[in-house]
Order: sequence, then structure tokens, then C-alpha cells
Amino acid sequence: MEKPRSDETTSAFAYPSPVCEVKLTVDKEKLHVHLPVIERGRLDMVFKSNEYAIPTALVRPEMVVIDVGANVGCFALYAKLRMHRDAVVHCF
Repeated sequence: MEKPRSDETTSAFAYPSPVCEVKLTVDKEKLHVHLPVIERGRLDMVFKSNEYAIPTALVRPEMVVIDVGANVGCFALYAKLRMHRDAVVHCF
């Protein structure tokens, strides 16, 4: 993931948080995600540290994932990109 510009990091705790663009590469596909600067570390935990690792035996193409308390959608991204692209993801 690319680091935010210096003006984005200095104002990370401003309210509301400024938005940054994060570039993800998942299975050789490049994606651009916009999220609050203060949530950037969460994407690192989810995608680099594999914090939400789900056992592959539980993953099915027809999965329906419900993300209650979705915040900025990190788990929703993980479910769609790392679990299964055909999964249906609902966020609340």
C-alpha cells in the first residue's frame, strides 16, 4: 500500500478525518480505495497481517456475508476480495 501524503498524515486526527486514496493489489488486481486517513492502519491489519483470516474450508462461492457495524467497510472488502469474489456482502 502506498503511504499517504504528508499533509494527510499531519491532519489524521482532525474531525472529520480527511480522506485518502489507498492502492491495494489483490491477486495481481490493482484497486483504489478511498477511506478516512485514520482508518488506513486497519487496512494494513486486514490485508497485510491477515487479521480476519477465515479458514478456507468455510469459504463457499455462494456465501452471504453480513457485516454488522461495518464502519468503513474493511471486512466487507476482505470478504469480497480475499474470501470469494462471488460472495454477496451486506454492510450495516
